[in-house]
Formats: sequence, structure tokens, C-alpha cells
Amino acid sequence: MNSTSHLAELDLLRRQVADLSRELAERDQTLQEFARQRDDELQDLRERSDMLRAIVAGTAAETGEDFFSTLVCHLSSVLGVQYAVVGEIHHRPVKKIRTLAVSANGSLVDNFEYPLVNTPCETALGQSFTCFERDVRAVFPLFGRLAQLGVEGYCGVPLRTKDGAVMGLLALMDAKPLRNTDRLRSLMAVFASRAGAELHRRHSETKFQQQQRQLLEAQARAHLGSWDWDLDSGAVHWSEELSRIFGYEPGNGAVSYDTFVASLHYLDRARVKDVIDTALKGGTAYDVECRIVRPDRTTRAIHCRGEVCRDGDGRPVFVSNSVLDITDHRHIEEELRLSRERLQQALHASGTGLWNWNTETNAVVFSEEWKRQIGYSGTELPDAFETWTSLLHPDDRESAVAYAMQYRAVPEGDYRQEFRLRHKDGTYRWIESRASFVTETDGRRIHLLGSHIDVTDRKRMEAIVRESEERYRTLVELSPSGVFVFCEGRTVYLNRTGALLMGARDPKEILDRPTFEFIHPDYHQEVRDSVTRLFGGGVSVHSAERVYVRMDGTTIPVQVEAGRITWDGKPAILGMFSDITERKQAEEALANLNATLERQVSDRTEALRRSEERFRQFFDHAPNVTCLKSHNGKYLYTNRRFDEVFGLTPGMALGRTDEEVFSPEQAALFQAHDREVLVSGLGQEFEEVTQQRDGLRTSIVAKFPVPDVSGQLSAIGVIATDITERKRIQEQLRLYQEIFTHSIDGVAVIDLHGRYLQQNSVHQQILGYSIDELSGKTPAIHLGEEAFARVGQALCATGTYRGEVESRTKHGATLTLDLTAFTVKDALGQPVCYVGIKRDVTERNRAQEALRESEARWQQFAESVGAAFWIADVTSDERQVVYVNAAFTFIWGIEREEIYQDWSLWLDSIHPDDRRRVKVSHDRFIGGGMTAVFHCEYRIVGRDGHIRWISDRRVRMTGRENRIAGIAED
Repeated sequence: MNSTSHLAELDLLRRQVADLSRELAERDQTLQEFARQRDDELQDLRERSDMLRAIVAGTAAETGEDFFSTLVCHLSSVLGVQYAVVGEIHHRPVKKIRTLAVSANGSLVDNFEYPLVNTPCETALGQSFTCFERDVRAVFPLFGRLAQLGVEGYCGVPLRTKDGAVMGLLALMDAKPLRNTDRLRSLMAVFASRAGAELHRRHSETKFQQQQRQLLEAQARAHLGSWDWDLDSGAVHWSEELSRIFGYEPGNGAVSYDTFVASLHYLDRARVKDVIDTALKGGTAYDVECRIVRPDRTTRAIHCRGEVCRDGDGRPVFVSNSVLDITDHRHIEEELRLSRERLQQALHASGTGLWNWNTETNAVVFSEEWKRQIGYSGTELPDAFETWTSLLHPDDRESAVAYAMQYRAVPEGDYRQEFRLRHKDGTYRWIESRASFVTETDGRRIHLLGSHIDVTDRKRMEAIVRESEERYRTLVELSPSGVFVFCEGRTVYLNRTGALLMGARDPKEILDRPTFEFIHPDYHQEVRDSVTRLFGGGVSVHSAERVYVRMDGTTIPVQVEAGRITWDGKPAILGMFSDITERKQAEEALANLNATLERQVSDRTEALRRSEERFRQFFDHAPNVTCLKSHNGKYLYTNRRFDEVFGLTPGMALGRTDEEVFSPEQAALFQAHDREVLVSGLGQEFEEVTQQRDGLRTSIVAKFPVPDVSGQLSAIGVIATDITERKRIQEQLRLYQEIFTHSIDGVAVIDLHGRYLQQNSVHQQILGYSIDELSGKTPAIHLGEEAFARVGQALCATGTYRGEVESRTKHGATLTLDLTAFTVKDALGQPVCYVGIKRDVTERNRAQEALRESEARWQQFAESVGAAFWIADVTSDERQVVYVNAAFTFIWGIEREEIYQDWSLWLDSIHPDDRRRVKVSHDRFIGGGMTAVFHCEYRIVGRDGHIRWISDRRVRMTGRENRIAGIAED
């Protein structure tokens, strides 16, 4: 090997050694860098662990609202940021964040809320982690709170429920750029889960509390209480409503099962305990109605239900109970029962039969009164539609059935028809039937409910009246004078002569039209006064001159003779009239001439006087506020009233504008109204509220242009009328009208002449007359002359009347009215009108009379029996005999007054050998409830020493809890 080759090998070895040295240096540098990174990561992990440990330790013991407060304080202090925030999302009315806890430099500050739009929070809610290390204000310039807080860096994570729904936000903010964002991401992810769970629990608790409040409210409204009974511990929990039902203050004192039992009525206690014991022994539930006695001694009816919960061995461990207060329901049931009994009595007393037709099945139910009216008992006629059709008179059958079928198909208006039905004795009775459909709960109308009244006597009287009228009509038609009948404001009869005088070809053209259409308006009041006197009995025949209006509108002077009659059972006036045209023409010509001359003289004199006094009267003596203003708004003249109401010295406003005299607001109002008058050139009225010397007043202000001699506008005239008091009176009148309209009694207003002026709807329902039908008539139309006079005498003497009166309706029905009448006077004590208040007590009086008759029959029966009969009120603490018959005194030898005062006389009269046995039986009967029975035989020792054997039976009286009745036979 030569030297040249050795040199080349040495050079190669040098380069290889240099490369190895360089690689070793680079590897050492890499290892050192890796070691530094590992040390940094270990240090970061230790710092994260320390931070996590500090925050967890600080929040571990906190829950609810305190957790959020503690969390933000520890986050801001441990992580070294200025702000930490926890907030929840609210979606209405706009989506926004409402903070739950806010920390600033480690201290809590007040919570706040802000809309989400254009905020970093809106971005954070859509991502798992959001961070703006710097310049966050530049990114969200519209979010002003960042600038207020001086925030530079921001990071946030959403708070989610278990199913992933976003419900809140955890955010950190600092006035300097954020560092270590990876560390912030990992730490915030840890606490976002815990904060989300706490926020979800907070929402659940809020919802649960709302449900609890709703449950308590529902129980209070339904009067439904609940109570739970832990059988192992004996603990009992009552709801608030249950405490109220039992008469206790909610939460006031401990309760137990014994509290429940002790509240039970002594007659129900054993029964209720048996029901509960049976459920505990083998059943699963119980259901019972009973009574309780409250601490204030009032009694309530309740409905109890309970369910027994058992363990795996079938042993009862818990009872869940509910209690419903049914006292009001019981009262309603009792009132309904009494109402039904009264209805049956009223229907029987009024002779009204009822029927109920099912138009789908064609079945008909007839009441006993319906059958009785045609001579049948309750079971003699089948309840079927064919029963009615078979009893119809042959001449009425087709039309009556057709009417019923037509009404069933098209139920328009009221169902009302008259027909004849065959009585059991073979005769036919006239029947008036009325009905209407009843709407079912599902909205269908299939049941036609109707009434049935025997009107045979009315039909017979109508026939007699028709015959009498026919004879009278023949005589009247032959009269050379016009003959008319006036009834209820209309002409109900006119003979042919009268029709011709009135310019009609036939009386039908005038009949049933208001009579006052044919009387000249100038005579309306005189005619009304004459009608009132005739109806009131002041005169029997009236004679006067009148002017009638013919069919073509021309007038005719007549001489009228009139007298009071009865027409179809109603007060009416029969009149005769004759044409006196020629006589009146001469009288009228002379009167017109004199009147013309007098009127001309009077007009000239009055015009001159008005011309001289117009302006002086207008300005100096006007009771209203009056002034003149120039077209530029300056006052030219004000009257004394103007200065008085506005508290100005005389002439103070002259030459000044509204701004110089009044407040800016008042001046602006006056000027705006002035401009309207100036623009339109016409007079106008305004309602203005002004500040006057005695306070705010309301006025109607008339403003009008005042032209000068040339016709140009020179001023504005102002006349203001104070209507403050009128407005107050109008409001009072409106309130009085409301009371009048909605009164449950019939109310009518009558003028000082005794004529009807006004009535409410209830008054019209009672009597059947509309106000037009009553207009101009007195209450004698339905009370009769005698009763009307009696009421009038009382009003004149004392100003009031109170009592029951008999009255007839428009349709002829007789009613009993409870009438209260009084005189209405003005401020000076002068009578203005009369007010009558009527209440229909017909059915009440009939029911009271039926009750008196029933009691009398019962008293007669009780006194006639040979056995001793008695009634007593008996409780565990008190005994009181309320009735014994004559037989009791005969058998026992004890007078009624004695046994009424001392019940023990009965027990003392029992033979000593029987007394204890009888007392035990009696006490068992008293404590045994409604089903208990008492039947006992014993001996009594009379006051004369004689011994009698007695058989004694007793029962409880229905509807009276402590009342018993007994009958004892010798």
C-alpha cells in the first residue's frame, strides 16, 4: 500500500469522525430540548393539579346557589383572571343570558342579564370550547358590556344537560390577553360538567316547587285534602287543605291518626274505623263517606278514600289517604230534592200537567197531573205518542199531529197549540199545550218538554162573550154617530159610520193602529188625562171637543162622548163622536184674526226690547263665562263670571293673550280651539277642562266668529257653561240605570198621576206587558181599582207601602206580588214620581199554604190515634220532648207541659225492675246511627199506683239528625 492511499484513508476517517461528532452534538441538543419540554409539561401538570385541587376543595361542600358563587370566586382567583361568570339561557321574549353568579377579582358582584345577539357568548354556546385570546372587543364591537368591563380576552364553554341540550354558559374574561388556553380548556371542561349538573338540578327543583304549588292550589280549589300514615313509626302528615277542612290552622301543632279519629262524628266513628281496619287486614283500599266535627263544633260531610301499601311479605307499611269536603254538595242535593218537591206541589196546585217526548224513539212520558186532568190515574194510560193521538178529538187529530210533526222537523219559535182530548167520562176537554226543546249535553235537541193545561172553562166563557158581542155589534153598526173602542193604546173597534167620518172605506184600515195617530197632537195630553180619569174612576162619562186626523191627513173637529167599559177582560173606553166642522170653522176664523193682530203687536214690542237690552244682558248678567277675543287672540271683553271663576281682578285679562293670563298648557288648548273656529269660519262647541279658582272644572265652550258691519271677522265670541256637576249627575244616573236594569225584582216608575213611565225587564216578565202597552195606564190595569186605591192612599199618607197584593198578568193569570212602593222626592222635598218593586211570591204562598194544610192534617191524625205518640230531640248530652199527643197524657197520667219541661219523668215512671233494661236499650238506640232499632216492652207505674204494660217502638226521623219519633201502645 503506498503513502498516497494511506492519506486518502486518513482523510476519510477524519471526515467520518467529524460527522459522528456533529451528530452526537445534535443528539445531545435534542435530548436536552426534550428534557426541558418534559420538565415544562410535568410542571404544567403539577400546576393544573394544584389548580384543580384548589377549586374542587373550595366547591366540594357547596350545592345550589352557593355552588355557583363559590365556583366563580375560585375560578377567578385560582386561574388569575379578572372575571368569571355562570349564566343560564332565557328564551323569551328574546334569547338572552341571565347570570347566576359573577366574580370580579375574586369577589362577588351583582348579577345582570344581556341579549345574546352579537356577543362572544352566542358563539360559545354553539361550540364545545370558544376562546378569544385577545382583541375580543374588536371582534364584537356591538357588545358594549365588554368595553364597560375593559375585557381583552374571553373564553367560554356551554353548560349542557345529560341529553346534550344547552341550558347555560361558563365564561372567563380578563383585561389582558389570555395565556395557557389549553390549560383553561381542560379545567373549564371539568367544571362545566359539574356546573351543568347543578344547573339542571336547580331547574328540576324549580319545576318541582311549581308543581307542589299547583298541587296545593288545586287541592284548595277542590277542597281536597290528603294525608299519609307510616304504620311502622305512626307518623302522620296532613296537607294544608286537609287541616283547613278539619278546622285546624295549617302547620299549627302535630297531628296523628288519633286526631283524625277524634274528629269523626260519634255516630260515624265506629263505621269508619271498621272500614279502615278491614283495608289494613286484607284489602288494598277503602272508600267511605262520613261526617266530622270541627273544633268550632260545626259539622262537615267528607268523602274519604285510602290505599294500603304493603311490603314483600304482604305486611301493611304505609297508607295514602285523600279527603274531599262534600258538605256543599250535600246541601245542593238537599236543595235540589226540596226544589223537586216544591215543583211537584206547584204543578199540582196550578193544574199544569207535563209531558216529555223523545222525538227519536217516539216515546212520551206523561206526568200524573197530565193524566189526572182527563180523568185517569197514573197507571191507566201507557206512556206512548199513540196515547195522545188516540185521545184527540177527530176534528182536531189531523191538524194537531201535523203541527207536532212540523215543529219536530223545523223547531222555530214557540210550540203552542190548542186541541180537545177525550176525558175518561167520554166528554172532551179543551187543552192548551206549550213546549220547547231541551238541549242535551252533546248539543242534540231530541227531547221536547211541554206543559198541558185544561182551558175548557175559558173556552166556554169565550163562546158566551162572542154571542154577547154579536148582539151589541148589531146595535152599534146602526148608530148614526161614529162609535169606537179604545184599549191598551189602540183602536180595537170602529163602526162603519166612524170609518167614513175618518176618511176610510173600511174600519179595518184603522183597527189595531195606535189611537193617537188619529188625534191631533195638540190634544194628546188632554186625552191622556181624560183616559186616566176614566180608568181611575174619577168620572164615569166624559164629554169634550177634540180634533181628529183623517186618513188623508186632513183634520176634523168632533164632539166626543166617552165612558169606561171592559173589553176582553181589560179596561177600555167606549166612545161616540160627531162631526162639528161647520161650527168650528166660524169660531176658528174669528180666533185666527184676533191672534194675528195680537201676535204682530207682541212681536214688534219684543224685537225692540231685545235690541236695546241684548249686549248689556249678554255681558253683564250672563251666568256663564263670556268673553270676546280679537282675531290675534287678545281679550276685548270679559264678564264678571269670567273674572270670578279664574280668580282674576276685574279687567285684568283685557288687552292680554292667553299666554299672559293662563298656564302654557291651558293657553295652548284655548288657542287650538280658536284656530279651528277661525279656519272654518263657523261656530263650534268644545269640551274643555280648566283650572279654576275652586279646582279643575269641565265646561262646554261655544266659540263663534263675530263679524263687523262690513261682514269681515272682527272677533271671536266665547260662552262657557260649567257642566262639572252635570257630568257627575250623569254618571250617577248611569249607575242608577244599571241597578234598575239588572235588579232581580220587577221595578217600575210611575208618574204623579199614577201612570207608568218605565219598567225593567223583570217587571215585564212578571206582568207580560211591554212598556208601550203600559204607557198612559195605571197599575189598576193589573191590580184592580180597589187595590190600586189602597196603595195610593198609603203613599199619600206615609210615602211608602209594603204588602202582598193580588195581580193579573196580561194573559189573565192571577199572581200574588210582594209589593214595595215609595215616593221619590226632589231636593226641595217635593214628590217627583213613585217607584214600585214587585216580587212574584205566588208559588211561595201556595207552597206555604200546602205546608200548613199538611201540618194540620198530621196534627189531626196524631191527636186521633189511641196510642201514645211523641217526638223528641235526643243527643248524648241533651233530651227535649217537642210533642206528645193526648193519648200519652191518658196512658201515663203526665200532662204535656210537664213532660216538655222534664224528660226524666218518662224514665222515672218505668217500673224499677225494668228501668235499667229500658235505659240500656234507649242509649244503644241513640248511639247506633240511622239504622238502629228500638222496640221494647216494659211496665210503667202511674201516679195512681196502677201498673201498665207498654209496647214502645222508636225510629229516627229522616232529614233530622237527632230527632226521633215513638209510638207506645198500652
